[in-house]
Amino acid sequence: MLAWIRHWALAFAFLLAVLPTVCGVNQPPLKIVRRSGQQMSSSSELEPGGRWEHDSDEEALALEQADPPQVRLQQDDSVEALALAQERDVAAVSLQVAAPPAAAPPPPSPAGQSSSGAAAAMVAAGPRDYTVELLRTMPHADRPWTQGLEFASDGRLIETSGDYPRGSGSFVRVLNPTTGAVAQKVSEGMDGPDGHVFIEGISELDGRFFASTYEDHKAIEYDSNLKFVRSHDFPHIGWGLTHTPDRKSFIATNGSAYVMLLEPGSFKLLSATPATCMGKAVEGLNELEMVDDFLGHGPALLGNIMNTRLVLVLDPSTFACRGAFHLEGLEPSDANENFGFHVANGIAYNTQTRTFWVTGKNWVSMFEVRVSEDPKLATGQGALQMLSMHLSTSPVLVGR
Repeated sequence: MLAWIRHWALAFAFLLAVLPTVCGVNQPPLKIVRRSGQQMSSSSELEPGGRWEHDSDEEALALEQADPPQVRLQQDDSVEALALAQERDVAAVSLQVAAPPAAAPPPPSPAGQSSSGAAAAMVAAGPRDYTVELLRTMPHADRPWTQGLEFASDGRLIETSGDYPRGSGSFVRVLNPTTGAVAQKVSEGMDGPDGHVFIEGISELDGRFFASTYEDHKAIEYDSNLKFVRSHDFPHIGWGLTHTPDRKSFIATNGSAYVMLLEPGSFKLLSATPATCMGKAVEGLNELEMVDDFLGHGPALLGNIMNTRLVLVLDPSTFACRGAFHLEGLEPSDANENFGFHVANGIAYNTQTRTFWVTGKNWVSMFEVRVSEDPKLATGQGALQMLSMHLSTSPVLVGR
């Protein structure tokens, strides 16, 4: 995800370039063009009726480099358009989704209510804060560039690390969840035409492991013993990867606000839906984790938000948020976290202990934590307050 860091630097430079606009020179409002899921230029507030657009690379660059820069606005929400945009290395097509209407808190759940009903009631009641209790600290062996973290069905702790620094090589490894020691490490299948591929998320499906790659357009398949099986075409930018609750599809992210459903085997795009919270789209969901029963409320999709220590809890059927928790106070912070280094990345749920293992890129430690509900935080404190600040510059979603 070095491109993410480069694009932030470009965005800062661009802001300096548009200072005359801020100072009152008569120029049209500047909108956002996103390529590879990253912000290429600055933006004014989205005007009523304003829309986002996908363009070809040539159009986007021409509009961005115009003097003054301009971007045409055009609505396009179709899955086909998203697929086309990804082929052209344009990750965001549209951020037009209906903002959830305000709803009164639901009545107490009757006895015997299904977990899906409880989950729907939670979403209707609005997002919640969750608390994190530190249980144990474990060494993060060799401090890798963590991209994926998952407990296998047999209890092994699986971690992927991207090829950073460049030339260090991507790999998948098995960790002893008691000591943190490396039990197995493999890099088979990670050679590409330009050297090592950059491995990203990993997910177990039907007894095999599948890992996505960043810009290499490959998904790597391993058997249950992490022996390389084959590579698959992966026509997407790869960030997080997990599976749906029914294990019939993959769930993937690409740095934009979109959460994609992918067909196993072909990795064909089945659908793309923005992750939303507080009436806004949430960009930059990175490492993903599917929890089959989150705190007794049914399935939940968890995701690290890039460049923050926030973890978003989403309804996996709508990708609307149920709540959030944060990882502040675990690993000491680093000033470079605002630029994509040393960021929190990696969530693994242990179904036996009902606890989570969390870590980050080049973190010294891994942490076993327990996540729980706290009624005292249900009014918008803690993680939700941090999330609100994080989303303060995001455009309000307008109707489809």
